[in-house]
Amino acid sequence: MTAAVRGCPRLLWMSAALFLAFACSKAAPPPEDHPLAPRPPSDADERENLLNFAHGASVVSRTGELMLDSSALLAIDGDPSSAWLSPPGDPLQTLVFSLPAPARITRLGVRLSDKPHLSPKRIRFALSADGETFTVVAGMTPKATREAQFADIAPVEASYVRVEITEAEGRYVSLVSVHARGEFLRRPEAGSIDGCWTINGSGAEFASEGARETGTFASGTPVHLEGGSDGRFHRFVWIRGNEFGTAAISVTPEGDRLAGLTWHEEPIPLFFGNAWYGERRPCAARTAAPADVARPYLARAGRLPLYGLRFDEEERLSEQESEATLAMVDGIVRAQPRQFRFIGWEFRFDAEKNRESARRRLASLRDALSRRGLALPAERFVTRGSDEPRQTPQTDAQRALYGVIELEAVR
Repeated sequence: MTAAVRGCPRLLWMSAALFLAFACSKAAPPPEDHPLAPRPPSDADERENLLNFAHGASVVSRTGELMLDSSALLAIDGDPSSAWLSPPGDPLQTLVFSLPAPARITRLGVRLSDKPHLSPKRIRFALSADGETFTVVAGMTPKATREAQFADIAPVEASYVRVEITEAEGRYVSLVSVHARGEFLRRPEAGSIDGCWTINGSGAEFASEGARETGTFASGTPVHLEGGSDGRFHRFVWIRGNEFGTAAISVTPEGDRLAGLTWHEEPIPLFFGNAWYGERRPCAARTAAPADVARPYLARAGRLPLYGLRFDEEERLSEQESEATLAMVDGIVRAQPRQFRFIGWEFRFDAEKNRESARRRLASLRDALSRRGLALPAERFVTRGSDEPRQTPQTDAQRALYGVIELEAVR
């Protein structure tokens, strides 16, 4: 069984728990748009965090975790409802994270559980420019609260953050988020994923062709991936036999380690699989050609996020960088042009700006396809922005995964 599907027992357990909860309740819970329905916690603080997975931060090392679905990556995933959890009876752990670019750090902090028995008594922070030599810059005696709490420090230029749990009372310790505040000294860029890796103990290989990225995670039945980088981290859809889902991966700036999250079908908490951790290895031999992921994914999901399209800050498509993905789309659509349409999504801004961003991207894509000789009517390009989403993204990682042009099969 691969890492992409080891989360299935968790999913089955959660599904059973939900079934029992609803079966035993006296009344159904209010719908999501009901004023009494519970709201997920805001990720406003997480969006300002330099240590945000969706912005390119990654995990360099960790001394332990309870399991891969409560790993160190959940302390920087930008989700205030997820958390890293220590092994039982061994709460004194050390986590090391990489920033996506050198930064001037002015504050360090954490978000914790509001349960005192899961909160550390003492935390120590250290910073490093090279990942080898660390200097302790702050300590905290944090409170058991869901609110982010910080220690101010004299500004330090750093590329790595180390967090040490030095004192605890309970058998477990949880970190919901680790925070670094300040400013990047240069624009963050996604580390290269191209090449060979060992991920969770199994071999993996990725290849880049412009903005398009493909991969194979060869553990048991292989997991095949199709996607591309948004310039900060790497986004993929995957298939394994009849299963399919989404994955997101960040790579350290040196390109020697990666960390990723996987989901089944939709990238939402209920369908979370677990974390991937990888180290680069030499390539003995490269695979001749990537597997076809797009067509089987389309057949199962009814849509395909086009993560391999690259747009600039003005929403103009880079046809040179996107050539491999444009060729793939051309081959799919040209055979049955009436069977497909393009949907433009965006979730980073307010509703009006989301629609405008999606509209401009679609217009640029339509022009590019027309220059290839694939002229499609305007009604085949549908602007949604953030209107009527299948799921409402709650984190920057989810916004990046959902905020994309999708190729959709017309039913």
